[in-house]
Amino acid sequence: MAKPSYRLISIGEHVIDAKLDECLNEFINKEQLPLTFKAHALKWFKPIFTDVLMHQINAKRPLFIGVNGSQGSGKSTLSQLLTEFINQATDYNAVTLSLDDFYLNKDARNELAKKQHQMFATRGVPGTHDTQLMYEVLNKLKNGQPCRLPRFNKAIDNPFPIDEFPLQETKVDFVILEGWCWGVTAAPDEALIQPINEMESSKDAFMLWRQYSNQVLSTEYQPLYELFDYWIMLKAPSFDCVYKWRCEQEDKLRAKNPDAPGIMNEAQIYAFIQHYQRLTERCLGTLPKTFDLVFELNHDREIIQAIYK
Repeated sequence: MAKPSYRLISIGEHVIDAKLDECLNEFINKEQLPLTFKAHALKWFKPIFTDVLMHQINAKRPLFIGVNGSQGSGKSTLSQLLTEFINQATDYNAVTLSLDDFYLNKDARNELAKKQHQMFATRGVPGTHDTQLMYEVLNKLKNGQPCRLPRFNKAIDNPFPIDEFPLQETKVDFVILEGWCWGVTAAPDEALIQPINEMESSKDAFMLWRQYSNQVLSTEYQPLYELFDYWIMLKAPSFDCVYKWRCEQEDKLRAKNPDAPGIMNEAQIYAFIQHYQRLTERCLGTLPKTFDLVFELNHDREIIQAIYK
């Protein structure tokens, strides 16, 4: 049986409510989320669903949606819920991509570390993503061409084998890409001079790491941003929350893969997130001014306000 068409939103808000309710019940059960998530989603996320569907009426290409949020902010959950609602409740097709799935493999990062700076051996900042692969995947999705969707295995710090990448054969109407620094722009050169934490001070005294990462934001990432039509941010109160949220993420990874190598303890997490501090703080300071929708979060990751452009 064909899925109902919501290309005309005027069919009635009550129909969307019923379909969203059904989708949420399935999503909460599958993701093992607390039942309170349903009321939370209905209050804060429902307007997005209606808004993005309206954007797609009579569109001749997929709508590209960028979702930004620091580690543990809930951006992956929101992106997946939006995708599942579109796929289950409408006659549109949506796909979710994660910036984390485009990390370079260990060998490529080690090679970059030799050429630019030793810190690029650690995945995280711009420069450690395969932007050429991103360009190819996004443009194939834009043009309705079949493509494989990359998947990265954080437990072993390498991509999954290519033949294990999901194959997207059907044409899509929505492409959702979420990432911790997705959408951030390059900073002025003078903003890079002062180290932002102990790691930058001790390991990047000559600014080679942060200068190169900042440079590729302009040359490699900005052209990719131009494909995107609609931007959403889940805004943390400050960078201080990231350590707590990241620890919770690592605990979940450990629970799923207790014997897997590469899972970090708290001290390793603290050292690791220093790689993210500069750009996370730049995201918090600059992106709310330009994004279409910003969800303000409290220290418990609860949304307290939605700000529309």
